[in-house]
Amino acid sequence: MKVKDVMERKVLAIKPHTTLKEAAKVLVENNINGVPVVDDENRIVGLLTMGDIIHHIRSRMEALGIVLAPGPFDVVDLYFLEPNFLENKDAIKEVANDPVSEVMKKRFHHVHEDDELEDAISLLSKKDISVLPVVDSKMHVLGIVTRGDILRVIAGEK
Repeated sequence: MKVKDVMERKVLAIKPHTTLKEAAKVLVENNINGVPVVDDENRIVGLLTMGDIIHHIRSRMEALGIVLAPGPFDVVDLYFLEPNFLENKDAIKEVANDPVSEVMKKRFHHVHEDDELEDAISLLSKKDISVLPVVDSKMHVLGIVTRGDILRVIAGEK
């Protein structure tokens, strides 16, 4: 079976100048984990996932003196290291205005539509990624393969 047999061809994409707030809305409203970032010729220049956004927020919080650490039951506890945190909490909201280009992965795995599906499964598994862009030889986005697509094959829905 080939990647083209299971990939989603209706791909949402965003531009590098898109704000994180706009990107988060795309992810949430479409119930997706990641989205390709493309230039004006629809060539992929990056990949943005929910995890990238969360990591960026965490980094910004730590810069403000807020350290997130796992608790005894894997619950995230907040430790306030900066006494003036409440005065700076609006700074966290400013993350929403950061451009995607500051957060997206510029190095990412991808596949081609004629690649074997097993190759895509291997990348998704071994690299622990959830979104795999499908591109042509000029890096134009043709589709996307996700873990969900693989599960739909197993369930007989694709």
